[in-house]
Amino acid sequence: MFVFSVIMYLTIRKLQKEGIDNKVINFALFAGAALVLFVVMLISGTSFTLSLAQAVILIVSSWLFSYLGNIFSLRGIKEAPNPGYSLIIQKSYAVYTAFASLLLFGSSLTWQKLLAILVVVVFSGLVVIETRKVKKELTAAWVIYSLLAFFMFGNLALRSKFLLNEGMNSLAVTFYAILFASVFFTLDLFKKPKLNLKISKKNNLYLAIIGISCAVFNYAMVQALVDAPNVAYVNIINASSISALTILSAWLFKDKLTLRKLTGIFGVIIGLLLLFLL
Repeated sequence: MFVFSVIMYLTIRKLQKEGIDNKVINFALFAGAALVLFVVMLISGTSFTLSLAQAVILIVSSWLFSYLGNIFSLRGIKEAPNPGYSLIIQKSYAVYTAFASLLLFGSSLTWQKLLAILVVVVFSGLVVIETRKVKKELTAAWVIYSLLAFFMFGNLALRSKFLLNEGMNSLAVTFYAILFASVFFTLDLFKKPKLNLKISKKNNLYLAIIGISCAVFNYAMVQALVDAPNVAYVNIINASSISALTILSAWLFKDKLTLRKLTGIFGVIIGLLLLFLL
């Protein structure tokens, strides 16, 4: 999950730099991943059976949390001065799911974990709060988009854990969640204004990479939820990938990276790791 998170988001940033519309990126992410997972299910002999209740939960949550969540996520990434700034907010939903898991699934939450959560909140401020000079150059919209994605993705993790607890196969959960989301993103392609779908061979390769990465990333995450004692533990490892992403993005794409922001990012990572280890 860690490795393919970095690959997926670096490739997304590359496509955005190339001027590829977010609608096309979202379509490639989910339609490509759905195709990969469909083939895997056929080869593995996994049952495609789905109850009415499971279908309703997956369809509604796919639109509300996955479809809208990814729209907010990509807008946040695109408008942020560095994708890591947006993603560290988005992926910090481990804090949210730690409390939600306590209420929904009876997971434990000690004072040490509360202290680690406080560390995450404090250092997140260094990432979110801008200086007056930067505020004049950048819109604060990326923060709002990132926070919306934060709650949407947190709910996705809780949805997956609920279905797994109900006995649904992890591969089936991943496939149907992505399949239903891909339908919504496919419909987006036909909305006005019409998109320029003439894409170079190189960018088509990048689109294929993000589809494969999305499939592996999501399956690894759902599979990890099967045995994790708390949903937040999986989300913590997911969030820790942002440190690598932020540094690589600054190196590859010359994205903005200040010392204060870097301090905030590493502080968040330390807090998330403490939440996992204590």
